[in-house]
Amino acid sequence: MKNFKLSDWAIKNNIFKKDVLLLRKSINNKWKLIIAGTEIDKGHKDCFLCREFLKDSCVSCVVFKKTDHSKCKETPITKWIKHQKGVHKKKNLPYKIECSTCKKIAQDVINFAEKLYKELIQ
Repeated sequence: MKNFKLSDWAIKNNIFKKDVLLLRKSINNKWKLIIAGTEIDKGHKDCFLCREFLKDSCVSCVVFKKTDHSKCKETPITKWIKHQKGVHKKKNLPYKIECSTCKKIAQDVINFAEKLYKELIQ
């Protein structure tokens, strides 16, 4: 894991190895645990990428560089939030897995992040 090379796209977009590691950490230490039911989603407070990049309106974040949208808009996280607010009537964080659709959307978040991860390394 530590011995990986950045892809040409990552280098061209000024993405660093630490950014890739933060993305991987968000997959393994947040979303996989949410799906397992051992963690809840606290939004930007427990996102390793947000902790690093929210202060600059996300413009240095790997997700922003891929989607050109801040706060993970145009990613499955948008669908996750809409589902939590719409179906489960959650007004505020935290969010958690409450139904099979929650689990599917959380898996979509992981799939999106893993696809991006694969684009960032060689």
